[in-house]
Amino acid sequence: MKKDFFILGVLAVGVLMAAGSQGCGQAKKQEGPAGAVKPGGQSTGVRTVDAGASAASTSAGAPSADVVQPPASPAAAAATGDFAGEFSSLGVQVPLSNYHFVQGAISIFGTRWGSQPTTPEELDEAAWEQLVLSYEAFRRNIQIKEEDLKAEIKKVLDSEKVTFDWQQDKEAYAKWVKEKINVSVETFENFLRHLLQLEGLRKEMLESFTATVTEEEAKAEFINEHNTIELEIAQFDKKEDAENYYKTMQDFKLWDEQNAKDPKYYKHPGFVSFEFLIFMWKIPKEDLYKMITMEDNSIYPPVPVWKGYGVIRILKRRPAVEADFPKYKDSYMKQVESNKKYEQLKEWQKKLKADAGIVKYPRGDVKGTQ
Repeated sequence: MKKDFFILGVLAVGVLMAAGSQGCGQAKKQEGPAGAVKPGGQSTGVRTVDAGASAASTSAGAPSADVVQPPASPAAAAATGDFAGEFSSLGVQVPLSNYHFVQGAISIFGTRWGSQPTTPEELDEAAWEQLVLSYEAFRRNIQIKEEDLKAEIKKVLDSEKVTFDWQQDKEAYAKWVKEKINVSVETFENFLRHLLQLEGLRKEMLESFTATVTEEEAKAEFINEHNTIELEIAQFDKKEDAENYYKTMQDFKLWDEQNAKDPKYYKHPGFVSFEFLIFMWKIPKEDLYKMITMEDNSIYPPVPVWKGYGVIRILKRRPAVEADFPKYKDSYMKQVESNKKYEQLKEWQKKLKADAGIVKYPRGDVKGTQ
């Protein structure tokens, strides 16, 4: 007999209800040149929702208000059989209301960690990951204090530069929420409870991990962040095209001529650290260490980059001063330790999701309670 996984604070078997008083969990390096490299700074901004958005939409765009409303009671979902799927290893069914609620939270606030979904498929995967985390947060009894919720609301509103006092002017607050994201205040605050609960779970797990750091690892991190280089990248989808280009572009003057004729192939990350180029552009570290020893205007042979292959021109270099490392040793020891813990967290989340045994029910052929 499968248990019904409702986002509903009053259910002993579930996680919680979108409109419930306990938020979404009773029962915390975006990749590519445009993303963030490391965990830590999290955006609090919201994405404006078109009030005319389709409630049935499965795109990565934010849904309208009726999409994220849960059923009136646990019996409602059980009676209609409106389940999105199940965690087969846990014997738990997931109502569509939970699924749409989490999709709504992601569409409006993003994931706050990892890559942001840009397709319906990516949004679906992110929703299922958060549903698993929400269930785990319930299992671990992660609670959200009212003062933490108020602080988060203030943070969001401050980031949006609102001029009213949300606690005193409830009408203005409700009007802003409706106009901005097309949901009720109750749903908006439950979105934030959900996100805070997931962040609380992630924080608890981070604190449970241990990581050993050597001085050599800390020094390598220091060098990666202090080795600075300015590159120009001719980017190609195919390695063969990059190799042919490299054969004809050994002279940087020819490079300049070609750049003037067809600049669309050329990328210019700026004068940045190795750390940025490794994590954002996916340029192999060993190749960067070779580039830092080369003369300005040297042309480096094709290497894998974020998308495809790149032929690289070295414009400017500033090697790290290794003698400065002792001054920064302690901070880099902590930084590497934090990075290792985040890697452990990433692996833990991956395993948690795999172990849940997610089964997605076909849309339009939704199963009822088994």
